[in-house]
Amino acid sequence: MNAKKQLTLTVLICLVVSIASLYTYHRFWSLKIVAIDTRPYLAKIQTEFMNGDISESELDQRLLSLADVIKNQPENHVVLISEMVVSKNVKRIEP
Repeated sequence: MNAKKQLTLTVLICLVVSIASLYTYHRFWSLKIVAIDTRPYLAKIQTEFMNGDISESELDQRLLSLADVIKNQPENHVVLISEMVVSKNVKRIEP
């Protein structure tokens, strides 16, 4: 194998390994910020509770489900309340 082919092959292998490393890091380890908009959800369940549409136990269950949505995010996700997020480029999750 001549030097030019060997150099081309080396550069190609380095490029593939670098791209795979960056993809893997971004996909699994890099920190990601997500926002959750709790205000409308909490206002809705508060109104339903005050109107007697849902019981206290159902209110507790809905609040626990909201906590579960937040807790079930992957470890590399940071969950912020959407009122705190200024950027439009943040992934938003629904309760």
